[in-house]
Amino acid sequence: MSETHTVKTEKYEFYLYQAKDLRRRAKDVTVKVATLERRDITEQNMGELKDFFRDMGKWETFVKAGKELLEDIGIGKKSEKESEKEFGFGKYEMSFERREEIVMVTVKLTPKESRRRTRGSTSSAIVPPLEEIAQQIRNVPKWQTLRKAISDLKSV
Repeated sequence: MSETHTVKTEKYEFYLYQAKDLRRRAKDVTVKVATLERRDITEQNMGELKDFFRDMGKWETFVKAGKELLEDIGIGKKSEKESEKEFGFGKYEMSFERREEIVMVTVKLTPKESRRRTRGSTSSAIVPPLEEIAQQIRNVPKWQTLRKAISDLKSV
C-alpha cells in the first residue's frame, strides 16, 4: 500500500510515492519523472531535472523571509512552529537514475536533517513527508518565474 501525489509542470509530470512496506522499512520518497510527451529522457532533460531539484525549497525560503520581514516591522503575528521549518535541496540526499522514458529520483533526508527532526535521536530514521516534497516540487516553477522576472528587470 502506498501514498501517492502527482505534480505537473509545463514540461514534466512528477509521480511521487512512499512505499508502506514493513519489510523494506522505507526511508525515502521515490519520484518518477516523465516528459509530458512521454519521450525518452535526454541528457538535456537530466540537466534540467537536476537543476529543477536544486531549486527545491527556494520559493518557501523566499516566502518565509518575506513573512519574517513583515513580522519584524509589526505586520502579522510570529508563529514559532512555522519558524522551525526549513526547506531546500540541502536537506535531502537525492539520487537520479535515467530509464528510457522516465527518471527515478530517490529523496531521503540527510543524516544531519534526520537527527534535527528527531531531536538528536539516532534510534529511528525519519522519512521525509510526501506532501513536503510534493509542495516544494509544485513551488519550483514559481521560484523559476520570479528568478526570470528579476533577471529581466536587471537587464532593462
